[in-house]
Amino acid sequence: PAVTDVYAFAAQWWVWWVSINPAWRERVGDRLAKAGEGDWKSVAQTGPNGMLNVLICLRWWYDTLKNDASEIVKWKEAVDDVEWAMKGIL
Repeated sequence: PAVTDVYAFAAQWWVWWVSINPAWRERVGDRLAKAGEGDWKSVAQTGPNGMLNVLICLRWWYDTLKNDASEIVKWKEAVDDVEWAMKGIL
């Protein structure tokens, strides 16, 4: 789908991403700390809250960035966090 408001999409993506992460991941403001260990079942799944949809949504977000440097930085932060989680899952 066409994302018309990159700022709203990014904010909602973070709310969703934080909500599907395990409770043991410490919240730092509206983000997650890249520390700790535990069960990844809440993220390592299929369906609407599965990793494939996380990656698809990151792509939709990326497609809306154009040349907005501050939004590119925020997108990269999200990609880094997903990468950290995926390493934990594996």
